[in-house]
Amino acid sequence: MEILRLRTKPVGIALVDKDPDELGINAFRPIKHFRRKLTFCQMSAVARYYGMGMAATLEDMACPGEIIIFGFAEPPSYFLDGSLSYGLYTRTKEAGRALDSSLPRLPMGRYKALLTMSLDNVIYEPKGEIPKWWMPDKVIVIEAELPKTSTGKIDKKILRDRFRDAFTSTV
Repeated sequence: MEILRLRTKPVGIALVDKDPDELGINAFRPIKHFRRKLTFCQMSAVARYYGMGMAATLEDMACPGEIIIFGFAEPPSYFLDGSLSYGLYTRTKEAGRALDSSLPRLPMGRYKALLTMSLDNVIYEPKGEIPKWWMPDKVIVIEAELPKTSTGKIDKKILRDRFRDAFTSTV
């Protein structure tokens, strides 16, 4: 992590099909511990800045858009007619309807809770097998300034020459 020079902790999220209390994880719940609902953005910030794992169900979430996107509730009429985005993100109700209808949505009821955690304080590890094609064959860390062309772009030719053996050798 130090090599990346991140200002905050990387954050992982998980959508789970059980209530967080059934998982036996050590996580903060917005309503229970903060006495208020939080947005997904706020829960991610808590995990990123303070390293605290957060677990939220429908009753813990404050943002109507994320509740619909994560499949915790059916979209209400004001979402379907564009009123959610109108005035906030768009100038017309038609544009709001186009924006709201284009948002991806997970299947309704597929997940029961959303977990956010910093990667140095993982509160939940998914069970099951990770497909081989999801995992890289090799990770190369380059601790140097990347060579640039005269126009300021990364010079891939120099990188290929410099790391030719790393890219062609087998693991």
